[in-house]
Amino acid sequence: MVSEFNVAYEDHEAFDGGHAFPVRAHLANVCFVFFAYGDWAVSSAAFVLGVSWASLSWTNWAFSPLFSTLMVIVNVCCSLSIAHKIRLWCSARLNICAKKRRKLTLVGLNFSPTAFSDQKLGKGAIDLLRSGYDLTGSSLVTHILYEQGLNLQKQNNHLSNIMKNKIIIAECSVLAVIICILFIFFFPYSPKGGTVWNSVIEPQITYKAVLDVDGYASSSYWTRNSATDLPDCVNTIVCSVTNTGNSPASNVNLEVKVDGAVLETRSFPSIAVGAVVTHSLTITIQYDSTRNLFVYASCSESEDSYSFSVTSTLPRYLDQDISSLYVTPNEPTLVALKNQILKDKFILTPNWMALRDWVADNVKYTTESTVHGGEYWQLPKETIQRRTGDCEDFSLLLCSLLRADGWSTDSVYVVVGEKDGGYHAWVKIIWSGIEYGIEPQANGWSTLIGDWLILSGYDAEYMFNDGRFNPVQ
Repeated sequence: MVSEFNVAYEDHEAFDGGHAFPVRAHLANVCFVFFAYGDWAVSSAAFVLGVSWASLSWTNWAFSPLFSTLMVIVNVCCSLSIAHKIRLWCSARLNICAKKRRKLTLVGLNFSPTAFSDQKLGKGAIDLLRSGYDLTGSSLVTHILYEQGLNLQKQNNHLSNIMKNKIIIAECSVLAVIICILFIFFFPYSPKGGTVWNSVIEPQITYKAVLDVDGYASSSYWTRNSATDLPDCVNTIVCSVTNTGNSPASNVNLEVKVDGAVLETRSFPSIAVGAVVTHSLTITIQYDSTRNLFVYASCSESEDSYSFSVTSTLPRYLDQDISSLYVTPNEPTLVALKNQILKDKFILTPNWMALRDWVADNVKYTTESTVHGGEYWQLPKETIQRRTGDCEDFSLLLCSLLRADGWSTDSVYVVVGEKDGGYHAWVKIIWSGIEYGIEPQANGWSTLIGDWLILSGYDAEYMFNDGRFNPVQ
């Protein structure tokens, strides 16, 4: 009895060689095993190796030309293999969607699909069946089946050998890639190794001296300018040069400029790697002014510069270290004023009284907070220019005028005292052993009675002039 069954198979483009579908399925299995295990393993190992090579190339590692060429070849092959597998995968998906079902009617042969596959019916028998040839009871069937079975068995054996060879090649390739990776990470020879397989080459080091310049004011103190009799600030400047390179610096020249003018130059024969050389100098800055410094260092391989400013701000309060600087008997403006006052005074008026009268009559009392926003001692020159001041400004100006007129440092002082929590400043003169307090804000008519009434009750705490500063016991 004749039976019918449907044979469904795919026209796979890669293996459509006209073989019967059992042979095609076996060949597909063989290729699947190879591509799924061998080729994927090689591609994965090559990918790891390529990523390692690319990552190290971005660092300070440098590779030999031989190894870099090998890496390029491996990555190209890996890319082609992955592209080929993607193409096969896409082709298989498209064939599955467009697969065909064909119906073969075997007349006179009662073969089930299993028996059909087991007997390995060849292409010739299938072609006869498709052409309508009746093979029932014919010995030709047995002959064809036997002949085609032997041929297909040989083909299967050949394909099995091919598959084994491919798997062996894949395993050897994986092993070779693993050995290369281990060789790179565990044997990073330096260029001094002297072998062509040096996979890692140390980067070339350029030896060069690099100068780094710095400067700052380390300390300062106040002094009196011998020409102007005004306060000056003496600053100690420290200039440093550091060699931050990897080679000694030779013949280093250092130049220091103040407000654009060269102040000092210095040379250093050599500066070792990491060493610091310093040079100190002093600059004198007038009170309440700023000087701009420029430090420049150079050698044959490097140069550097540094700019900074130094400001001298005069403390405008009672300070025993600088209070004497506020009495300026030799300041040109004050000396000229003293001479003019004594020239214009009445002939019978004592000099000290004429000087006192001018201060009281020509300087207007104004609180510090009104003019300066807080405590602010004025130099006599500033009081003469502003014609305003408070008690200590009056006292500093009168003491300076008396000192300019010849009173010694033992005979005239500025005195600071306290009464009921408030502080006041006045002038004390010593004449023939007699001490007398003068209120500078009052003129000569207050002498004797007026001065005593104003200064009565104040306890002196400090007394000073341009030569000394004495706390009052």
